[in-house]
Amino acid sequence: MRVLFRTRRRKFASAAFVLSLALIGGLAVEVNIASGTSVSGLGPLDHYLCYSASVVPSSSATVQFPKKPTAAWLQNQFGSVLGHVGSLQTHCNPVQKTTPDGVVTAINKPDDHLACWSFDANPNSPPPVVDITNQFSPTDAANNPVPVPLQVGGLRSLCLPSFKSLTATNLLPGAPTDLDHYSCYQAKYPKGATVKFVPPPVTLDDQFSQMLVPTQSLKAVVLTPQSLCLPTIKIINPNPFQPPPTFNNLLDKTDHLLCYGVRITAPSPFTTPATVFDSNQFGIGQINIKAVKQLCVPSLKDVPTPPSTTTTTIAGVTTTTCDPAAGNCTTTTTAPCTSGPNCTSPPLIAKAFGATQIPVGGTTSLAFSISNPNSTVSLTGITLHDNLPPGLMVATPNGLAGGCPGGLINAPPGGPVITMTGATLPPLASCSFKVDVTAMAGASGLLTNLTDPITSNESGPGGQATAKIQVG
Repeated sequence: MRVLFRTRRRKFASAAFVLSLALIGGLAVEVNIASGTSVSGLGPLDHYLCYSASVVPSSSATVQFPKKPTAAWLQNQFGSVLGHVGSLQTHCNPVQKTTPDGVVTAINKPDDHLACWSFDANPNSPPPVVDITNQFSPTDAANNPVPVPLQVGGLRSLCLPSFKSLTATNLLPGAPTDLDHYSCYQAKYPKGATVKFVPPPVTLDDQFSQMLVPTQSLKAVVLTPQSLCLPTIKIINPNPFQPPPTFNNLLDKTDHLLCYGVRITAPSPFTTPATVFDSNQFGIGQINIKAVKQLCVPSLKDVPTPPSTTTTTIAGVTTTTCDPAAGNCTTTTTAPCTSGPNCTSPPLIAKAFGATQIPVGGTTSLAFSISNPNSTVSLTGITLHDNLPPGLMVATPNGLAGGCPGGLINAPPGGPVITMTGATLPPLASCSFKVDVTAMAGASGLLTNLTDPITSNESGPGGQATAKIQVG
């Protein structure tokens, strides 16, 4: 795996020095004659053409994302940050880019898309200015790309690797496993900037342009930078039994995405598909596609002045200290408190089938009851994982009813697993939900269903729940 940061200053002179050299030599550093500049060190990350998008309302959607998590913990090269996931903002297609000099940047992974959700982050301290190098960089007298300084603003969105299809039937299940998540920060030129990107007019080909009749490429003008997206580790519900992953677990720690505003000049108008289906870690949903919004270009980021060390405690048992100066996160795990007056008790769980016996092919309900036994402490991030025994599967439809505050319940029809993540219960509160299950062909005898230990952010792991049913 490549090193965490790639220091471009050893390869490229500082922007100020290059600007001075260019002026002395009578050159204009803003003129990039080689518009398809090759940047040494960039990996196979695709360009992405991003469209404004929104979730189709439940009243008209064929399928809708299950209730998404309310909170997430992100780790990237700017440190670690907690925040809340908001509404869907953009859908991004991999795109082939051609510059006027005929240089073509082809698509490497046509199945990998990005679905970007708004993200309201807790206070954090990204570096104020970073240096960025990509194919739109200006060049020096030797035709080497020059890093461009950008001012970094707040964290605004979280992008998930996604599959896309025009129909739910043809949608690949799950999410891409060969593409990182990305956290996107506002980015703009610093006041008085003299070194800027020089994007030429480009020709773009993505899966929406290839649907035009007749099929044609998009002619586009690239505008100013809008956001800088860093590869990111995303954690929705930490596992209290093992240290959480850090940004050293990223697939590609070096390649970033710098997203520019973009204006399509031809064809005019450019009509996109009205809706598509996306599959990612938030589930499967139907989304509205609107106008083109951004062109995201693979980019290298120079090492910024690191923020102060940050410490985040997760699940009450794991403390992660991130020190970007060292380019690493260290994690310590302590034994959870399980008894005594200062301990927080874990949630309680019970479950029961709606019948004691069903025939092969028969269906009954499986009900879960969860409660918070603490009189003064709320429990958050309550997580339940239930593997059905061989011979049982979630019914079609799944008959989901009830729920827990803030909890995302996932019970795919025909699947073997029922999960709930992200629930919150005030002191002494309880909640319940049920899912229908079906006895599969070949099932017989007494089947025993045992959950994993239930967990929450404030406590150690709790107990397990058992239910039995006779099939046949």
